[in-house]
Formats: sequence, C-alpha cells, structure tokens
Amino acid sequence: MIPHLVVRAGRSLFALPSAEVLRVLRGMPIFPAPGVSQYVLGLSRFGGEALVVYSLETLAGMEEMPWSGSLTLLVLRKGNEEVGLAVREALEVVELEDIEGMPPETEEVGEFRRVVSRMNFDMIFDPERLKNDAWAAPPPES
Repeated sequence: MIPHLVVRAGRSLFALPSAEVLRVLRGMPIFPAPGVSQYVLGLSRFGGEALVVYSLETLAGMEEMPWSGSLTLLVLRKGNEEVGLAVREALEVVELEDIEGMPPETEEVGEFRRVVSRMNFDMIFDPERLKNDAWAAPPPES
C-alpha cells in the first residue's frame, strides 16, 4: 500500500503519491510572472528561495477556475529542484495499492469515500506536454 494525498483541483479530486510531497503549505501568496509557460501559475517562496508554481488544474487539462481566497501549495521534488503545485485544497491521506504501469483509474477512497482520479507526478509533469522550460513562453499559435 502506498500513501496518497487527496487534493481538490477545480471541481475534481485527485490522489497523488505523497512520498514526493515535501510540504503542504496553505494560504501561500503566488506572484504572477509574465512570459512563462501556460502551466506556470507564478512564483512563491519556500525556504528563502523562489519557487516555480504550476497549476494542477492546467496540468490536468482542466479549464482553470479563477483563484480567489487562499490556495494550497504542495512543494514537490522534481528532479534536482523543488517546485510548487497549486491545488484548491488538500483533504486527506489514504493508503492505495500500487498501480505502477497501469492506466489511471477513478475510485472511491478514504474515510469520506471520495471519488478520486489517481495521478502520479510523471503523468502531471509529462515531458511531451512540458517541452518548454518552465520559464519559456508558450510557442506562438499558427
């Protein structure tokens, strides 16, 4: 069994492997950064350093809802760097079976029997989709 963090992004719930989550921070300010990839929400600070913050809603292919009030920031290890993943809310930690190599699935989990889609960080940060560096502007539309 592997611990997963259940989070809300948009109107959907996702279960993300919690082993790669270094910290869950609530109410963090995000500062817009012009000219960045469409997947980057902005910048924040963690441990005295600038932190690139991605939006789970955009990475999951959802239409981004307006951000009002506070957001929850997951600090993750991505390669040799730390990055932020903005979610609406972190809800609970649940134990799920390993599905390595299997397609993502939707299932009912946790104490409140929430229906979640399971994702791993390789799916979220898909290199094909994130061909551009986080600081590069999206390619011009043809």
